Amino acid sequence: MLAALKNIYYPKDRLEVHFGFTDRGDNQSALALTRLKGLLANAEIPFPTYIHMTNPCKEEIDRWGPYCAVISNCHRLRAEFLDGDCEYWWILGGDNPPGSGTLRRLMDLNVDCCAALIHQRPNRGREW
Repeated sequence: MLAALKNIYYPKDRLEVHFGFTDRGDNQSALALTRLKGLLANAEIPFPTYIHMTNPCKEEIDRWGPYCAVISNCHRLRAEFLDGDCEYWWILGGDNPPGSGTLRRLMDLNVDCCAALIHQRPNRGREW
């Protein structure tokens, strides 16, 4: 993902990346956060990057089950966007790195809402 973000074809002064990170309050989370910070510090990404922490409560875990971390992070990042001064919001999953021209192509559509088609998990034996 970091390599894909580093190579995004878009004006670097008009782009920033916000990472949602789920803190489960354990050593594994602390280690993962340290690794993420180290990767960001050394990745030479040419625009600002930010890390936003979430710590889902029991009610959220019960409500969203295995998707709790992703949903909590999406809610947090959406709130950051709505409270900030950015004009556009592009949400990416960590396992869906975009091609270098994807953002430019989406912006060139000049529409209120759009999304890229993600070809990631083919279903063998199924007809489309």
